[in-house]
Amino acid sequence: MEIRDSELAHSQSYGIRLRVGASSLTLTDSEVHHTTDGLRVESSTGDNESGTVSGTTFRDNSQGARVRGGIALIDNVFADQDGYPIIVEGSTLPLIQGNSGAGNGVNGILARTFSRDATLRADAG
Repeated sequence: MEIRDSELAHSQSYGIRLRVGASSLTLTDSEVHHTTDGLRVESSTGDNESGTVSGTTFRDNSQGARVRGGIALIDNVFADQDGYPIIVEGSTLPLIQGNSGAGNGVNGILARTFSRDATLRADAG
């Protein structure tokens, strides 16, 4: 699935929900707001998803992005979520780089169900 230069807003559920195994997602230069999960990537087959979310603003959602290990989050803005800006589920940690956030209910990343240790590096600055 490829989404570019788009606005996804005012949904009573998800902005984008990707719910199949071995899927690929490209979300670029878009805005996702006023939804439950701005982005939700689910899989019943493990961390088989792949893709990149970049240059996208997530604002005023219940949760910003709920992803699994194969989705890279690069240079996005997470603002004014009711809860977490980023929730990571699955057994591997995705690439999370150059993102910013403010005004979220919890300004942090919630990481769940990892089968090994992972280290999050602070962004320079």
